[in-house]
Amino acid sequence: MASSDDELDPTPGTIYFIREGDFNGNPISNFVKIGLTKLDRTPQDRQKDLKTGNPRELYVHRAVPVPFVRDIETALHYEFLPQHVYLEWHEFAPSSERTLEDAIAACELLATEFAGYIETASESQRLKTVMPHGSSIPTSSEAEQWKHEFLLHHEIMALQDKAKKFRREAVMTALQQGEKIPAGVSVSQSQRNTYDWPAFKLKFPEIYEMHLKPNWTQDFQVSGARLKATKASFREHPLVTSLSKEISEYRQQLAAVTSEAPYDEYSKPHRQWKRILQMSEFSKTRKRIARCHLMALCGEASGIEDVCTWGREPAEPRLDTETIRKNHPDLVKQVLIDSTTVTTVE
Repeated sequence: MASSDDELDPTPGTIYFIREGDFNGNPISNFVKIGLTKLDRTPQDRQKDLKTGNPRELYVHRAVPVPFVRDIETALHYEFLPQHVYLEWHEFAPSSERTLEDAIAACELLATEFAGYIETASESQRLKTVMPHGSSIPTSSEAEQWKHEFLLHHEIMALQDKAKKFRREAVMTALQQGEKIPAGVSVSQSQRNTYDWPAFKLKFPEIYEMHLKPNWTQDFQVSGARLKATKASFREHPLVTSLSKEISEYRQQLAAVTSEAPYDEYSKPHRQWKRILQMSEFSKTRKRIARCHLMALCGEASGIEDVCTWGREPAEPRLDTETIRKNHPDLVKQVLIDSTTVTTVE
């Protein structure tokens, strides 16, 4: 089973909790913005940005220094999704199940937990450009533990992917038939361009060469003699069964949405979808954490017996097309082959 190419980002920063208040710094609403700043900016800088155009006073209620700032911000946004109202703003009303102090405590716990991953993430990153020797090392209880963690969150993400596919198909069908789509669904269109990069190389060889980056192929796979049986056992895990139940309920609610549906039926799927994301989205990060640990445990070996294999070797340099498109848009237009419209359902 190959893992995602997504990696943990160990970049440190600060998670801030900005509130609306009076000019004495007393809160006057239940709305709180949970966001991040990296080391080049402070929460107070962000507060000043947000103050522009806002008739109310804003103040930094709490700021928590953290490693892996993007991963921790994402975790908080999904854990407190029921309190979400708009963009990064959340409402912690007296009637809310979770409080602002709960969110701050969760942030501090995540900061402590992720601080323990800094060395492992750094080591796994270093090993990506180290040629492995041809043998595997014996398994260990630690390796088995991280394999279990990886497979569990892989199963959760597979369920979420199926739910996303079903959701998109239901929304696209409703659009094609001119029917109402559920509340909370955002449909947008963008252009996906195809470029002739060999032609770009011929026209602008110096720019092409400047944007070639060192590249290594990575083939990391969780393995084992009883992998299929192990994966099947996760379908009975409480996290997986609970998520499956919520997704089943969501499918039923989507099916009930029609143009004549009352508002309550129309908005139910949105509340249910938030619940599904709250339960599953952070599994992406949990899976990455497990992968980092397994890579670090592999070291310079080619795998861990009955746990995983990890092949890596130098490859042809990779062209940084994103930077070329950003820095030389007029030149890139000269090698545009095709442009298609892509519909995205969020």
